[in-house]
Amino acid sequence: MKATTWRLLVAIAAISGLLSWGLLRAWTSGLGALPEVPWPTAVVIAVFGAVVLLSTILLRPRIRHKDGHKPLEPLVAARFAVLSLASSRAGALFVGAYGGFLALALSDLTIDYRRHIAIVSGLCVLAGGVLVAGGIVLERTCRLPPERDDDR
Repeated sequence: MKATTWRLLVAIAAISGLLSWGLLRAWTSGLGALPEVPWPTAVVIAVFGAVVLLSTILLRPRIRHKDGHKPLEPLVAARFAVLSLASSRAGALFVGAYGGFLALALSDLTIDYRRHIAIVSGLCVLAGGVLVAGGIVLERTCRLPPERDDDR
């Protein structure tokens, strides 16, 4: 399994941001108003990011075989590695999608509704960043150390 690159995450965020922005422009030209972004969305994304970060903190001693900690089974470590990949990619998708909302809402902040959408979508972008960070840190934690010649 290859490590996640920043180029991939930026590409996911950019493509989803452009798609979101384009679809929302078409939506607003037809209906005139942006769709609602509920504030619990940011909370849920941030909680998922915090849980991934917390699992990293709790798993690190088990993966590193520290004294007093039960070693982590390889299959469980592989599942956490998959969780890390999914988290970083989903977080990048959220950053892009809600970044499109934010970009369109920032075009006219004189309207209270657009200001509300800008604030909530900005919080969603930040929460998506937390999820990306959690996924990257968990992926780095699950990485196996390089093999030494005497281990072969």
